[in-house]
Amino acid sequence: MDGTGDSGDNSESVTESTETTESTDQADGVVTAAQPEGTAEPTTQEDAAAAEPAASPAAAQLPYGAPGAAVSAQPAGPTVVTRATALVRGIAVERFLAAAVGAVVVYAAAWLLALVFTLLAFVAAVDADLDWGLAFAAPAQIVGLAVAGTLTVGATVMGISAAVSVLWLPLLVTAFLLVAAALVARRDERIAPSATRGIRWLLSALTGVVLALLVIVIAAVTPLAYAVGDATDTGFGLFSGSGSASSASFTAFVGAVVIGTLASYLARARVARRVAGIAPPAVPRAASTVVAAVRSTLPVLGLHFGVLAGLLTVALLISAVVNSGFDTLLTAFFWLPTLVVDSLGLVNLAPVTLNGSLGTLAGLTGSATSFWMPSMIPAWATVLVLIVNLALIVVTGIVLSLRRAQLRLSPAVSWLTTILSFALAGVAVSLLGGIAAWTSVDTSGVGESLDGLLGGVGSLVEGAAAASGTLGLAAWTFIVFAALGAIVEVISVWVAPALVQLVPAAGLARAARLTALVGVPFAVPGTIVSGDTVPATDEPAGASAEGVSTPEAVGPLAPMSPEKKRRVRIVLVAVGGAAVLVLGVSVAITIVNQVAFSPRHQVEIYLDAMVAGDASTALEIGNADVSKAERTLLTDAMLTATDGGITGYTITDVSAGSNSALVTADVEQAGETEEMTYTLLKSGTTALVFDQWVLDPVHLASLNVFFDSGISELDVNGVTVELTGSDQESGTLHLPAFPGEYVVGSAGDDAWVAAEPQTVVLGVSTRVSEDAAQLSLEPTDKFVESVDDQVSDFLAECAAEKSLTADDCPIYAYDYGTITDVVWTIDEPAVTELDTSYAGEWYVTTEDRGSATVTYTNTDYRGAAQQETKTVAFSINGTVALVDGKPVFTNGY
Repeated sequence: MDGTGDSGDNSESVTESTETTESTDQADGVVTAAQPEGTAEPTTQEDAAAAEPAASPAAAQLPYGAPGAAVSAQPAGPTVVTRATALVRGIAVERFLAAAVGAVVVYAAAWLLALVFTLLAFVAAVDADLDWGLAFAAPAQIVGLAVAGTLTVGATVMGISAAVSVLWLPLLVTAFLLVAAALVARRDERIAPSATRGIRWLLSALTGVVLALLVIVIAAVTPLAYAVGDATDTGFGLFSGSGSASSASFTAFVGAVVIGTLASYLARARVARRVAGIAPPAVPRAASTVVAAVRSTLPVLGLHFGVLAGLLTVALLISAVVNSGFDTLLTAFFWLPTLVVDSLGLVNLAPVTLNGSLGTLAGLTGSATSFWMPSMIPAWATVLVLIVNLALIVVTGIVLSLRRAQLRLSPAVSWLTTILSFALAGVAVSLLGGIAAWTSVDTSGVGESLDGLLGGVGSLVEGAAAASGTLGLAAWTFIVFAALGAIVEVISVWVAPALVQLVPAAGLARAARLTALVGVPFAVPGTIVSGDTVPATDEPAGASAEGVSTPEAVGPLAPMSPEKKRRVRIVLVAVGGAAVLVLGVSVAITIVNQVAFSPRHQVEIYLDAMVAGDASTALEIGNADVSKAERTLLTDAMLTATDGGITGYTITDVSAGSNSALVTADVEQAGETEEMTYTLLKSGTTALVFDQWVLDPVHLASLNVFFDSGISELDVNGVTVELTGSDQESGTLHLPAFPGEYVVGSAGDDAWVAAEPQTVVLGVSTRVSEDAAQLSLEPTDKFVESVDDQVSDFLAECAAEKSLTADDCPIYAYDYGTITDVVWTIDEPAVTELDTSYAGEWYVTTEDRGSATVTYTNTDYRGAAQQETKTVAFSINGTVALVDGKPVFTNGY
């Protein structure tokens, strides 16, 4: 190759002489291959006709791929169809086969790359229960996504079908497809150059169509298949079903055709220009202004975003490793490119938005939700990003200024080109980094029982479940990028000329060589950009024959005076110092915020107070929503006396937004660990820069106590709690309490009755206690002894009666005649027990009946007296009540 042609312009340029030669050959019925490298380019139509040799029969018979091989062309027909037919017939079959096989090679390579990425992702999730068989079905779906296919994930359970469709580009695989298609097409074009543009388009289109067919067919026949449900009987049928995921879609077909065709054609056209030795032509000034402006801007645009993307890639990888570990790198091939593209907008202060009704289904919001860079990273990181981005913008403006120094662009064209180029870049970034999704539900396949349950509202269910949404940079990101382009143009026009003079010529030369390595050469004052050279002429710089304008060499800049240089340096030092100062202050503020004013710190203060038994601090920091009357158990004395409380904690995660934060901690209580999440809200700032975070009111469980009337005080963990009149009347007490173990009993030294102490445990996550203390006043031993004594005295009184049937006595006997000399003897006392009554009295009942013997004299109506002896069983029944604080037995007979 002669190396004079390619300057990075992908548009195909053909000189008038080349077109004339080609048309002359076609008129003769033969289309010759492009001339080999090193052949001088004809300059006129006559020279082209004389220099172009006629294709000999021997040359026409050369094998496919041999240099100089000729392809027969059919005479042009009168219609488009006949012309297309003639074009197809003029192409050797081997060319079609090569184009089709090239598509197969491209797809196979992309499939293998997707397989590697999938296996790495499975390795990263080795602890999860994954079906490794899916790893070999996933690559086809990933390739489908890479060509803008729609991945539809669906499942059918109990006759209800649901599907979620996702449109997302795995950009690394997409880029690989573009590069692979271009490389394969370039190799084919080098082996057998195409004679005309039409042939190149036809072969490229064939590559695109074959690639599209491979994408669609393989994705359709190898879907991701899986089972849903555990086959449990729900009463309406077995909860089981199946699902599948496939990216075979119309968008995948169209995307594959476009990617395969364009990548192949651009590669073939590039080879054709190199083989023909065609250089970008010098065109009249009136027509070249916009072209020159675009050619000077686009490489700079690519350099700017390329460097920025590289910096973002490094930063995101470091952040991922620090926050999630090295396993995250195994999945970075999928998420990193999209995140980098979105970050290109974020660092330029364009927000990422969530739009649509999918946010509602996800528990977020149906309206747009925006995420801005300053709210996503610390303040010092925001300042650092802005400083680095501003420095990169300045460098971009300088490079753009140097690239345009040798051009005579009008200000309007210069401004318009820069702004539009950056705006279009914003559109591209928004599209490439976006994710779209939508859902659907179909209830037409439900069974009769479930259909009856739905009651004819299946259509309503389908409508409610249908949702859609997008996640990506805001739709107006292109406006932000247009403003960025305007800033670059301002720097290029007014700032760059002054800054360039502060850089030594040797430094500029080294920088020019460095940028030239990535295809962005610029003009050092006194030179011409090598990539923008034009054919040499004898005319002086800036003039040419026939109205053709050539770029002028850039003359040396007029040197600045020492005083002006000094002022510029002072300004630069001041700006740099201010930037360093702002960054340092931001770092200091961030450190202080994280140490003393962070959400984490507030939770630590609260939990430290709980561990130390400092109830007052815990209540203040925890913002417990309790009244003063409800703080009976929320005292330092109570918290200190409570066993089984919080003994330690470990903060495990902090998720902070602009106005709210979630802090997760593993809290230790009674030898067990429980995860707790605390919500905090930003209430303002201190000293204008330090954040104030307050805990959302911490929920405290309630200690529930039910007690009998007669109890006026409770003993809770050794602390006396007085009961109000309303409490005593209701017999219940509900008081907020800190986590811990509470022993509850009746207070006071009552010798007769007391409530048996009961233990209630309140956990750190307890919201509604299932346990409650049931306090019932039970007789003490002294009470029982007193009752037994009273019962014995009562029986003794009954026994002292000289009657077989003394009034209100449980011992009695019946006989006829005149009864005299009655003597009762208690042989075995009855065994009694006390049962509590609802009126605050105790029932005395007999558990084992006693026995008594009575002797008496029975005189009948005739006057005959006879000694009688009887043994009877008896029971004791009665009640016991506290009278003047003492138990008093009352006979129940």
